Amino acid sequence: MSLQTGNVITRHKVKELPMPRSVIARVRQLGAKEGTKPVLCFETRQNGKFVIEDDNLITGVEEQAPQIAEPPIDFVVQSDEALTPEEMNQDEDTKEEDPIETEDDSTAGVPSQILTDEDDQTAKSSPTVNTKDTTVRRSNRIKVKPTILQPTMKGQVHEEVNHLVTQTGVHHIQQCEPEEAKITEKIIHHLAFAETFSLNKGLKKFGDKGKEAALEEVKQLHLRKCWTPIHPNELSPEERKKALESLIFLTEKRDGRIKGRACANGSKQRLWMSKEDAASPTVSQEAVMITSAIEAHENREVAVVDIPNAFIQTEHKGEVVHMKIRGKLTEIPVSVAPTLHKPCVTHENGSPVLHVRLLKALCGCIESPLLFHWKLRQDLESAGFKVNPHDPCVANKLVNGKQLTVIWHVDDLKASHVEVKVIDDFIEWIEKKCGIIAQVKPSRGKVHNHLAMTLNCETPGEVKIAMNDHVEKMIGELPSTLGKPVKTPAAEHLFNASPACQKLEQERAEQFHTFVAKGLFLSKRARPDIQTTIAFLCTRVKEPDQDDWKKLSGLIHHLKCTKNLCLTLRIDDLNTAGWFADAAFAVHQDMKSHTGGILTMGKGAILSQSHKQKLNTKSSTEAELVGASDITNHLIWTKHFLEAQGCPCKETVLHQDNTSAILLEKNGRESAGKRSRHINIGFFHIKDKVDNQELIVKFCPTDQMIADFMTKPLQGKKFFQFGKEIMNLHN
Repeated sequence: MSLQTGNVITRHKVKELPMPRSVIARVRQLGAKEGTKPVLCFETRQNGKFVIEDDNLITGVEEQAPQIAEPPIDFVVQSDEALTPEEMNQDEDTKEEDPIETEDDSTAGVPSQILTDEDDQTAKSSPTVNTKDTTVRRSNRIKVKPTILQPTMKGQVHEEVNHLVTQTGVHHIQQCEPEEAKITEKIIHHLAFAETFSLNKGLKKFGDKGKEAALEEVKQLHLRKCWTPIHPNELSPEERKKALESLIFLTEKRDGRIKGRACANGSKQRLWMSKEDAASPTVSQEAVMITSAIEAHENREVAVVDIPNAFIQTEHKGEVVHMKIRGKLTEIPVSVAPTLHKPCVTHENGSPVLHVRLLKALCGCIESPLLFHWKLRQDLESAGFKVNPHDPCVANKLVNGKQLTVIWHVDDLKASHVEVKVIDDFIEWIEKKCGIIAQVKPSRGKVHNHLAMTLNCETPGEVKIAMNDHVEKMIGELPSTLGKPVKTPAAEHLFNASPACQKLEQERAEQFHTFVAKGLFLSKRARPDIQTTIAFLCTRVKEPDQDDWKKLSGLIHHLKCTKNLCLTLRIDDLNTAGWFADAAFAVHQDMKSHTGGILTMGKGAILSQSHKQKLNTKSSTEAELVGASDITNHLIWTKHFLEAQGCPCKETVLHQDNTSAILLEKNGRESAGKRSRHINIGFFHIKDKVDNQELIVKFCPTDQMIADFMTKPLQGKKFFQFGKEIMNLHN
């Protein structure tokens, strides 16, 4: 206890000190106040008690000890319970300098052979003694109230850096600082990057051109009536708290023009808005590939349209959103419309602030993409289009007896029809709807850049899908150290993993994750020949090791040797869809199997699948059955999607090379033997589809099973044979 206050204190260290008689007198004085006998009693954790009636028996008692004056009653020494962890650490560091050290007081006069560390930790705190306002502290430190950390959705604020600005369109992603790029590429690895600057840094770099670009951006927002100013006195405290911050960024286009982009920082909206209220659908990659192949087969006229300022052409609906324009940014709207904005400018902490109420779906608000999606869909439906029920971003309309198809990814549209005049009329309709202030600039011809892909329809009946820029960027950012040309993307030991292999450092592991994500984006579009390698590397991104890095380097070197390859699609019959399904049994380190699947309607893999199975199987037949069940989901969706596109499938075929699996799929439990009776009945839904004549299961010889390419790292003759069929390579 503290001899000054009588409070019981807790310490984790014991220090042996002499026992002056003044200390004994003070202990007896404290004991007399509690009505105890005038003797010293020591108690240990083991309930051992030592009563000492003769003071001379205490070790270290000084016969001639100096007398100390009794401290005043209001002299308070804090116990550990009143200290913050920081103050406790400071006590330990400064204990030799503090003349009144509670650590020593708590053990003063106690023989070291009696008091131990364990005994000291069991001390219990007594009620704190009430003190006056004029209490004396043992140090001049200022008490700080402990703070409680609360999780938030706000990130760190970085000033005067290249901020990351994301646009929902694929080609509208801007570049951020190098240290931020590793994280952002994982999230939006499929988007293109362009250098973007904050307003202050952009004005320093671009000068008057940057100021003109920012002024032009705010001016067109004003002309479109994007917001209306409001005085903060008209807002409730809750509305002021939810107000979003405004941002303006400057970027330099490829043609040298400086472009300004105004947006809101809508990250805080995630605190009170659900995903259902903010998630906007986009066209599926499967729909993009199928419609592109159909357009080439029917020799359609194609136009790609980018709607300018798509969001601010959409009325804001739902909860009212307010935005704050701070600092130098307030000068821009005031200069555009001074009579409207200047009366609402106030000051916070000496900085001008302008509050506005959003009337349009401004870029940056998390609900803006969804609002624009519903607006565009309503406009299309009012013009006679019918949305495909199996993809909400695909719409069709019969014009002159032929189908007009429109697909969209937020504000990027692609329209196709066999007649050029129909496409001209559609572009004119889009111009009236969305080109009131900024002109719509469509892309016409046989070659288009759409969703980071180059679609080339110059060869009749074929579409070539290339992503050479993406491949070049991957090669440049991660140069390969291998010298000899690599013919395959991976060696035979791709699926082998050693637990003893050294793990990658954090920085290298993040780089590994980034490039695997970029490879996944590429493999699902223009390079399905690397999909098996990427599928395995995707299972290693959590804890990659040195072997995984070597496999990634080998893949990059293969891309360097084959950087000009592209996927070529050709449809022979719109009414026949053929799926190939295969499985490699127990090839992974945990003995799980690997599924592969390919859809072709003539030449080239329109869709492809390669992934590790979710469960362990006991035989190759069971692995084939599980793989066929996985592929059947895509098969049924493809069948329904084509029917909604006006291409009813007369025959949907599932090709397999395992006769036992085919018997189970056709006959169900009747063909189950002793080794297959344990198979879950849920996998026999294929039999129901066969009985309903929704699909046909046919045997395919192993030498012709192209889905084998997606199940394992093939080498030699088989790799080139199946690779040519999948990519539809002529040479």
